[in-house]
Amino acid sequence: MGGKQAGILGLLTLLSKKHNILSVASSCPDTISISNSLTIPTFTTIKDNKYRKHVSESDFIVCVHGREKVPLSYINMTKHGAINLHPYLYKYKGIDPINKAIKDNCFHASVGCHYMTENYDEGKVILEKFINVTPTTSAIEIYNELYPLYVHVLSESLDIIESLH
Repeated sequence: MGGKQAGILGLLTLLSKKHNILSVASSCPDTISISNSLTIPTFTTIKDNKYRKHVSESDFIVCVHGREKVPLSYINMTKHGAINLHPYLYKYKGIDPINKAIKDNCFHASVGCHYMTENYDEGKVILEKFINVTPTTSAIEIYNELYPLYVHVLSESLDIIESLH
């Protein structure tokens, strides 16, 4: 599952690590276009029954800026659960963490990867990396500084998960 630029980075990171991607669920036109160009089955919602079938055949779900809550039934039907990448995981769980950070003048940023549970952003943290971002009032500027961290955190989290199985 993925949205916007972070979703594209997640997709490309998985491909670079030679993971077999069974399908992509995204509402982001750019992510959909890339996924389609790679002939990966693509869905605009996780509620599609064909997507559910792909989930049941998956080792795990990777969520990067997904816009839908992944049902616990989906998480439980995979071999190894589901992971989620989230900015400012240590401080701002839930939606809109970047704008919350800007409002609080918090520029000690992070990208964390955690196991998904039935509650948003409450699962065990696999890895979280921190950087200080440039003070700004623009969420886009902060995301631009965080995007490289998404790649590193996802790549290293996948290595950690693989070492456990």
